[in-house]
Amino acid sequence: MSWIFVFRSSMGLKSVAAYARALRTRRFLMLTARASELDRVLGLETGADDYLAKPFSVVEFAARVKAILRRVEQLARRSPVQLRSLRAGDLEIDLDRRIARARDRCWN
Repeated sequence: MSWIFVFRSSMGLKSVAAYARALRTRRFLMLTARASELDRVLGLETGADDYLAKPFSVVEFAARVKAILRRVEQLARRSPVQLRSLRAGDLEIDLDRRIARARDRCWN
């Protein structure tokens, strides 16, 4: 699912950062008239996956969107490592390694 959020310049980077934190699983490309190096760095550090300043070509915009989508697809294809363990209070049992741990003690 894709979402487009539009931020007015008066909203500032704090609003963008808040959305970036709230939507960690979403990717976004920042399109802005602010083109200085500092603005680009701040935009990326607040959570943008890419930053494109106006004026920009439609071809470059499309290429950047495709690059983000490729990264998202690659992340989705990776199978996460399934760690099989059980935890209850201080006790942890690693089912794969057949080890039990509790408070600085280990049993195998």
